[in-house]
Amino acid sequence: PSIEAIFTAIKASGESGKKLIKNYKTTFPEVYQHALITEIPQNLSQNLFHLFAFASVILGLSEDFENGAEQLMDHALGFGGQKGPRIEFTLQDKAKVHSDFDTIKMIRSAMSFKLAGTDDATLCFGFLDSFSYFVSDVADTHKETLLSSAITLGGSLFGYKRLSEMTCKNLLSSHKIYFNRELPIDDI
Repeated sequence: PSIEAIFTAIKASGESGKKLIKNYKTTFPEVYQHALITEIPQNLSQNLFHLFAFASVILGLSEDFENGAEQLMDHALGFGGQKGPRIEFTLQDKAKVHSDFDTIKMIRSAMSFKLAGTDDATLCFGFLDSFSYFVSDVADTHKETLLSSAITLGGSLFGYKRLSEMTCKNLLSSHKIYFNRELPIDDI
C-alpha cells in the first residue's frame, strides 16, 4: 500500500476516520505532508517490519521508509516504563489460521494516541507492548482450537531483546516456548 492509500482508507472507514485525518493534518501538517511524499519501495512483502516502517513515517518518527522500523524500535527501546498505549493489532480475518494484519486499524489507533499527546517513546513502546499481547492472544486461541501446547518464536523482530522478553512474559503462563539458539533470552 501507499501512505496516501492508508490515509484514504482511514477516511473511508467512517465519520470518525474523516475527523481523525482532518485533525491529524491540522495538528501535524509537516508530518502529514512529509508522509505523503515519502517514497515507498515497490512490491513490499506484507510483514510486521514494513508495517512498523509505515507507522514510523506516518507518525513523523523517520525521514524515510527504509529506516522507519528501526527508528520505531529505537524509540521504543529508549522507553523506561513498563506499559505503553494499546495499539490495535488485529487480523483482517480472525477465523483463518493465516491472515494479514489490519494495517488501517493499527495506524489509526497510533495516530489517535499521537493526537492525544502521547510522546514518541511511549507511543513506540505501545507498538511492542501491544504486539506482545497480540502474540499471546493468538497463541491462546490456537491452543484452544488447534490443541497446541508449545510455541516457537522466530523472525528478526524477536532479535530485539525487549520485545522477546515482553512476548515471553505474556506467553509463559500457558505455553512452552522454543527459540532458535542464535537468539538467547536471559532468565527464560
